[in-house]
Amino acid sequence: MKRLIIIVTLLLVFSQHFYVLSANNNRLIYIELKGIIDKGTADYVDRSLRIAEPNPVILMLDTQGGYLSPLGDIVRAFKEYPGMLIVWIPSGGKAGSAGVFIALAADKLYVSKSAVIGAAQPRPADPKVVNFTAAWIRALAEDKFSPKDPRVAIAEEFVTKNRALTGEEALELGIADGKAENLKDILESEGLIGYEITEIKPGLVEELLSMIGDPIVATLLIIIGVLAIYVEIAITGFQGLIVAGLLLIAAGIYGLGMLGLDVLVIAVLLAGLTFLIAELVYPGLQVFGVLGIILMTAAIYMAYWQQPYINFTIYSICMISILILISALLVYSGLEIRKILKIPTPSLRESLIGKRGIAKTVITPQGKGVVLVEGEEWTAYSIEEDILEGEEVIVVDMRGLALVVRKISE
Repeated sequence: MKRLIIIVTLLLVFSQHFYVLSANNNRLIYIELKGIIDKGTADYVDRSLRIAEPNPVILMLDTQGGYLSPLGDIVRAFKEYPGMLIVWIPSGGKAGSAGVFIALAADKLYVSKSAVIGAAQPRPADPKVVNFTAAWIRALAEDKFSPKDPRVAIAEEFVTKNRALTGEEALELGIADGKAENLKDILESEGLIGYEITEIKPGLVEELLSMIGDPIVATLLIIIGVLAIYVEIAITGFQGLIVAGLLLIAAGIYGLGMLGLDVLVIAVLLAGLTFLIAELVYPGLQVFGVLGIILMTAAIYMAYWQQPYINFTIYSICMISILILISALLVYSGLEIRKILKIPTPSLRESLIGKRGIAKTVITPQGKGVVLVEGEEWTAYSIEEDILEGEEVIVVDMRGLALVVRKISE
């Protein structure tokens, strides 16, 4: 039964990798790209295109931005795809920031009248990043239109001037290839009526990658991982937390895009954690705790600063709140356990004084005998009078490993 459960679980987790389309020349693949452009989104698009090849693909786009590295992966996958690739911005949808690059990287772009495209200037507007993204979007526009086409200048203004267009404006200026209020409009315009439509949705692994891809979420995973290791090593002893901590740290580093993340961010983060742990170990210093929080905040800001097309969402705030709560509970639990472990255990003398026993032999103040106390036999001396075998005694003191007892009067 256990084997069956394990097999079913693995199939559910990895089923996205075994999805294979049967041969069909009249098949159309439909995917939806909504929310933040992150690692999970990039993997979802890449997997979908590998499954779809070489069938035509319609990608519904509704995003306000995302991360540069996953965006580069998506654009690269678009350019390498051998079939027709159509991006559609639906009614009320948007292609902001990173979404503009995806829209221009497609073979064709369809928009609704109420759609919006543009406003792709990176934040903060660092000249180096602006120049890079402007050249990137210009290259995409030149590839789609032609180097001297006036639409190239409009595309560049999406970055340099934060220009944004409504769906109608995008159609009038030729940025969009056609108008589509629904999927049927695209099918009719492209001669795809009658095609079998297969929708591919994100898998469990891709959802997980999206969850840990947020810089604050990834950073908090590292913090929780370090705290878990600290609690295990310094407070509770081995409970398996060190393994969980290492896994959380690995997940956080992956979510931060390590190799892509500047080493300085990790250095600042670890310095902040060191100061925070010092405050936990030696409470009352306060300056260490404040310094640790300042450094960790700076590390989080630097991580976000490297992502010019990312915005906070309600999802991000919820995840951050949950992870902060977990961190606080972990620290609180560790400190409470430490208090319990620090409660002084009574010495052997303290634990035996006041205990009652039975004399196993005659005991005198001058001559030692044997008593049975707490199920064990002890050498004993009488404090004041002779004690006969079988009489009940009480322990009043301890000399070395010998007990001092007196007879309990009836």
